[in-house]
Amino acid sequence: AGFVHEYMKLQANGEDADWVLLSGCLAETFALADFTDGGAAVGTVTFAGDIPVGAEVSRTDLREITGFAGDTSATIQIGDGTDVDRYTTGTPSVFTTAELVDAGAVSGTAIHVTAVSPVATITAGSDWGAVTGGKLTVAIWFNGVC
Repeated sequence: AGFVHEYMKLQANGEDADWVLLSGCLAETFALADFTDGGAAVGTVTFAGDIPVGAEVSRTDLREITGFAGDTSATIQIGDGTDVDRYTTGTPSVFTTAELVDAGAVSGTAIHVTAVSPVATITAGSDWGAVTGGKLTVAIWFNGVC
């Protein structure tokens, strides 16, 4: 799991609890073996890290994609375990190799009232078992935790 967070000290009172998170990124890399076969054409994986309480997700991107090939197509959605596409719009392709893919605007509720471990869902063309390889990094960007 990869985490990048930018903090600001609110006051110089010697306390550790007076910092505010200005921005952050939850970035994790997944390979084919990390996904669980969800039946039919779907494979899923849950992030090890969380989006923290109070965070407002601004965007999601996909990086260093090695295509999830072997079937006829592969698309991805990033959600929260309940809303399959909370952090993406549409179904970006992860079938072919690409350096960077915009996953679209946040389509669900952006502000988090509870911490969330995101879930990536890849849908293959016909059967998840037909996918023979693939790897990618998912980066979810967020702001404003006080």
